[in-house]
Amino acid sequence: MPPSDGRADANGYEITPLTGHALDDFLVGTTGAAIEAAAPGNTVTLLRATDPALYGSADGWLDVDAALIQRLASFVAKAVPTATDGRLVLIAPYRAHPSFRLGTASRGSGSVAGLGFYVGGPIVDGDPASGFLGVFAHFQLFVIELRSLAIANRQAVVVGTAYPASDAPDKTAWNALTMPRKIAALQELTQDEIRRLIPGMVGSRKR
Repeated sequence: MPPSDGRADANGYEITPLTGHALDDFLVGTTGAAIEAAAPGNTVTLLRATDPALYGSADGWLDVDAALIQRLASFVAKAVPTATDGRLVLIAPYRAHPSFRLGTASRGSGSVAGLGFYVGGPIVDGDPASGFLGVFAHFQLFVIELRSLAIANRQAVVVGTAYPASDAPDKTAWNALTMPRKIAALQELTQDEIRRLIPGMVGSRKR
């Protein structure tokens, strides 16, 4: 999934790309396993979009249009020449309003896309421990027919979990989770949604 940032609004944004491909590999592996479970007997090839030309879109894949689908199909054709009658399952960012449940209230403002973290300000003035760390996963799953380049199915995911700043040793929202636990929280959110949606997307195929 390509990196994505927030639109200009009242929030401040900081983009810090993760080093390595561990999270990408986790998403791809989870999706591949879900496809194999939902459509046994089909051949599944896992690909990470490594061609720099695929990331030339100004909106970072937020709009999966015909031109991007054509480029993706060409990439797949080179990587897997036998997949001419196959289907591409694509994971791309989705922009939406973040919503984090904290007690009986829903917190979050602005617009975010992709996978990331959201630091919510204090509810009580002057009390940083009343803030929170939000972990969000806003992405889209597409099933694309490679022969016709038609989008056969599309599902958007908007999920988030809040962790109160009071959980942090220093009562600072960003430290409510350690970095390993931040990554684990992202993995849990994405894994749950991929496992929920993939069976209905690839379990049957119209011809």
